[in-house]
Amino acid sequence: MYRVLCDDILICDSRIEDLALLNPTITLGENKAGSFSFTLSPTHPEYKTIKKRKNLIQVYFDEEVEPLFSGICVDETYNFYNHRKITCEGELTFFNDTIQRPRRYQGKAARELLEAYVAIHNAQVEENKRFIVGAVTVKDNNDYISCYTNMETTMTALKEDLVDDLGGFFRVRHPDGKRYLDYLADSPN
Repeated sequence: MYRVLCDDILICDSRIEDLALLNPTITLGENKAGSFSFTLSPTHPEYKTIKKRKNLIQVYFDEEVEPLFSGICVDETYNFYNHRKITCEGELTFFNDTIQRPRRYQGKAARELLEAYVAIHNAQVEENKRFIVGAVTVKDNNDYISCYTNMETTMTALKEDLVDDLGGFFRVRHPDGKRYLDYLADSPN
């Protein structure tokens, strides 16, 4: 059984025929935002509820507390029959909305660099797109990362300065309704 919520409004429950989505597809990837697309018929009760780049869309499997997918609507199209196709990207896409200004980082551990990048990101976005640094199990051999940023997106900086150099995997989780970013040495999947 699947449930889909839009800002805590139920828009799909696989047990309720009136709340059916057409062609739902989830694509997940490691260290990628992932995507969720679906189509709403004009008769769907929540046809007009979802607003582009505004609402948080979450997909749950069975009675799981942690969502299988969580993200925002980034695109919508309509066909001849006025069916509304919605395309969502996962929460890691929020890091594409911010930049890391030119700066030199030297002598940082993985956690310190991640916290610095997330703090700069959080200062540039509204509260509903902010992250809290959670578990960090990735280690640098000497805890001495040296790198530069130069107006790249936060997502690019995270990938190039952490994942490409040290390996590891990002995971977003939501205990207590807050958004935590974990940086793990081993894949959570």
